Amino acid sequence: MKFKALFCDRGNNDSVLRFFVIYKILIKKNILSSVISNFDKYRWQNNFYKKFGIKFFYYFNHKTYFYNLIELIRSFFFMILIILKNKIYLKEYLNNTLINNKNFGYLIYDEYLKRTNNYKEKKINFAFIRVLYASIFKIQILKKIVLKKNYNLFFITQFNYINPSTIIRALYNDDKNKKIIYVNRGSIQLIESKTFLLNSYKRIDKKVIYSKKFNTEFQKKSNIFFKKRFSGKIDYRKDLPLAFKSNKKIKLKKTKNLRILLACHRLSDANHAYPKNIFLNYFDYIEETLKVLVNTKHEIFIRMHPAGSKSERDLILNLLNKFNSNKIKIISTKINTLNVIKLSDCLITLHGTIGIEFPVIKKLKSIVCADASYANFKFCKRIKNLKELNDVLKNNLKPIKLNEKEFKEAKKYLFYSEQYDMKRKFNIFYSERLKKNYTPKYFPSNRSLPDKYFFKKIKFNNFFKNYKKDEYFKEIEFRLNKLLSNKKYNFKNELNL
Repeated sequence: MKFKALFCDRGNNDSVLRFFVIYKILIKKNILSSVISNFDKYRWQNNFYKKFGIKFFYYFNHKTYFYNLIELIRSFFFMILIILKNKIYLKEYLNNTLINNKNFGYLIYDEYLKRTNNYKEKKINFAFIRVLYASIFKIQILKKIVLKKNYNLFFITQFNYINPSTIIRALYNDDKNKKIIYVNRGSIQLIESKTFLLNSYKRIDKKVIYSKKFNTEFQKKSNIFFKKRFSGKIDYRKDLPLAFKSNKKIKLKKTKNLRILLACHRLSDANHAYPKNIFLNYFDYIEETLKVLVNTKHEIFIRMHPAGSKSERDLILNLLNKFNSNKIKIISTKINTLNVIKLSDCLITLHGTIGIEFPVIKKLKSIVCADASYANFKFCKRIKNLKELNDVLKNNLKPIKLNEKEFKEAKKYLFYSEQYDMKRKFNIFYSERLKKNYTPKYFPSNRSLPDKYFFKKIKFNNFFKNYKKDEYFKEIEFRLNKLLSNKKYNFKNELNL
């Protein structure tokens, strides 16, 4: 099979540099590459691509509408049919926005939230209709481009919202004649329909944490790991040290009532990154849970996400004022998370990391309301719908103790996910490397410069001469070549390696 590659551009500095390295590898294999971008054709990113040899570009901008009138009209009728089917409530659109027999509902709704921050609205509105129409149009355009030009090798950079990467992934992840490669930070991974579902992160296989190799590693390093982890000394993500490093603690009087901890997610994050979320969005999760809990005897702690914004905090505070209950307390993000967990009897979350931390610290099950990557383990209780949640909160809410096997699984999962899986996803040293080594060397420090002047100040010659000596780019080259040479994926015959 003759391959033609399409890069789904994200637009940030590091993805442009990565695509340059990938482009160089593909050129050696006689594979032509093109770029599709959410940005205007005059952006510096596109000029950078042109500088290293890419000639074909596609854009989603205002001119796209004029050049694709048939798709414009078709998208309008698609939109009308979808509205007639789903009618008033936005929750109906999550599972029933089928385009080319693929459900785009979660992606479109999260795109709407990203654009509007309208977490409280539960009914269809003009802003949602605009996002729905624009999303359908983008899907139609991208499908047309792929069919017309026969692209069959895609490099994507994103999982969430509506953009070229997620559209490609949704349309073609089960097409055997097309290959999709996910590229992000240090990760290069072939997307397969069996293991990469739309809008979900891959679950960790239970077999992994029972392997001899892993158990040997766990016994050697776990004690030191947990000590560092819960004192805020592990920093693969910026919010973890903030959560556990703080010296600020709270003391509470003893009570016979249960203390329930609701762990907020960042309201602006992709609300349906994990599938089967029983709520409309993260704000809805807090509101609907409080509606039930406020009528019980329990004390309720609301813990904002350590990386949440002031506007998100204000939104939650306004919600709490409506309930006007002295049983509800908001816990500052400056308070040590270990302290907060130790004071709590039950934890309710959707898919947060705290859903693993709570069982490890308290030896109690967490209550989880979405398909978290750990939802298949018995150290948490998976709630499948609102009816079940309401029943548990009203009639059956109590601390559920873990047995020794479940407790050990929780510890192994946390150790594995952060020492291997999360380290791979976040590439623990990558951000610092980018900050110290790449940006100052090759890009102007003033990001507010107009594109025209920003482009002129990029040090192309330095980059083109030195990238092969850089460990990170050598790693990217090694990983991609390893993937393309893997017999399991049949690249060898197709690419004539």
